Amino acid sequence: MISRLSSRRRVLAATLLLALGGPGAGWSLPLEIRGLSRELEEQLKATLSAAHYADQPTPETVEYLLDKIPDEVARALEPYGYYGPTTHAEARRRGGKTSFRLKIDPGPPTLIDSVRIEYLADGTAVADPGVGRDRFPLKPGDQLNHARYEAGKRAIEDALANQGYLDARTVVHRVAVRRRDSRADVELTWELGPKSHFGPVSFTGSPLNDAIMRRYVPFETGDPFSRDKLLLLTQRLLDSGYFDRVEVKPDRDQGLEVPVLVEIVPAARSRYRAGLSYGTDSGPGVEAEWLRRWLNARGHRGTLRTELSTKRALVGTEYTIPQRGSSESYYQAALSWLDEDTDSSESTSVRLSLSRLRPWRDWRRVDTVSLLSERSTIAGNTETSRFVLPSVSLSRKRGAEKLIPESGYVLRATVRAAAEALASETSLVQLDLEAKKIFALSSAQRVLLRARAAATWTEDFDVLPASLRYFAGGDRSIRGYDFESLGPKDENGEVIGGRFLLVGSAEYERTVRGNWRAATFLDFGNAFSRGGGELEAGAGVGLRYATPIGLIRLDLAFPVTESGANPRVHLVVGPDL
Repeated sequence: MISRLSSRRRVLAATLLLALGGPGAGWSLPLEIRGLSRELEEQLKATLSAAHYADQPTPETVEYLLDKIPDEVARALEPYGYYGPTTHAEARRRGGKTSFRLKIDPGPPTLIDSVRIEYLADGTAVADPGVGRDRFPLKPGDQLNHARYEAGKRAIEDALANQGYLDARTVVHRVAVRRRDSRADVELTWELGPKSHFGPVSFTGSPLNDAIMRRYVPFETGDPFSRDKLLLLTQRLLDSGYFDRVEVKPDRDQGLEVPVLVEIVPAARSRYRAGLSYGTDSGPGVEAEWLRRWLNARGHRGTLRTELSTKRALVGTEYTIPQRGSSESYYQAALSWLDEDTDSSESTSVRLSLSRLRPWRDWRRVDTVSLLSERSTIAGNTETSRFVLPSVSLSRKRGAEKLIPESGYVLRATVRAAAEALASETSLVQLDLEAKKIFALSSAQRVLLRARAAATWTEDFDVLPASLRYFAGGDRSIRGYDFESLGPKDENGEVIGGRFLLVGSAEYERTVRGNWRAATFLDFGNAFSRGGGELEAGAGVGLRYATPIGLIRLDLAFPVTESGANPRVHLVVGPDL
């Protein structure tokens, strides 16, 4: 072990050497640390001079580095609540190379004894102005942590700004540490100052009238000023689809009433999209869409889309009218023509729908009345039927804003009905429940779960068209089977669809390299009649490739419950939720 030197000249020379060849060079001396957690060890290695020395040190430099280590250790551990560490440091030189070994006892952690947070108005103590104690993360009994202390201060200051106290200032910010018993008292006091309020909101550059624009404003004139409300205003305007750029400018120079100017650059009025498509269920095809973002100053919007593939043809149009007073409520009229050929049916339908879309508590609610005319051929029988179908649908999503989320879910419930007395072929009630859940096992592993259960109650099932019957099988149902090839059969063995549906899926996915992922899965379920039926299952493996439009999923699925059947390839592109 290299001995310590006390020469003042040598220490000065070592200081110059350290300054010339110290932190920031391309390699560091070997450093072994014992007695600390991995987090503290990494923090210490980032700050110790000995860990960043960039050359083989002289004996004088080694002595200088050893002298610095105890103070550097103490400074590095203080932010984590350790105020009395004991450090033993030594340097070894073998084969012409120097290494350092540190044995550190951090001592007892400093615990919070009390937390006192106060607010003043003109020097007089007042009640909590709506911040809440949960904003400050440190509580009595917690270990003192400087980073959490500073984050708590910033959280309270942000909360005060969102209550309109834009000029609030900290007059007391004290952490009193008692080293003798490893305890600390926290004291914070803010002078609130005057409260600011929102003034009038004005818009420039928008092609929409003020009545429509104000549906996006989440506050009223006179409400307490809030930065969060301004961020929400910006987000609502960008999410509306009308605008390309939004800049919200509060004018604080006007005093305590803060007017807000919103400068807007509209998006291109029309959007055109066309491309090739492929899905195992639909086959190769082409699709195109034209969107008119606004048709008039009232924000009405129009969409025309078409799809053509080997198994499906669609032409549809939508007309959307924003509802005043709510940024998330709309009226919509939709008309579509669909011709579809599945493994068990052929159908051509025309559907006219009138809907109201709006938030309902924590859900998205869609109330719809549809007029359906459909010509179906099922098991060789062709029928034309007409229905008037009122329905209510509720949905909730978390994480769906990401194409490939690490976690999230979708819940959806739909109830629809028809009455023979109201121009329908027969009376019916349908309930359809669907859930998807994604959760991460680690940064490289995900589990995807999916389930759907549906039921139909009707006295005359035989007159129902294909779109009102339930089938199973396909890319998004039970892999390993053709699209809608599973369900109850007639006396000739032809699939005719069922009154009930139950399907589920469990999938494990792991990142293997870069954008590539591997998956294994099990799908199960079937469509059933009143008498019940057998569950079918498909299992297999798959490859995934992450793209800007979501995952490309290529699966090889085996129909487990169908002996002697060949495996089936499934290809799907798009978001997880």
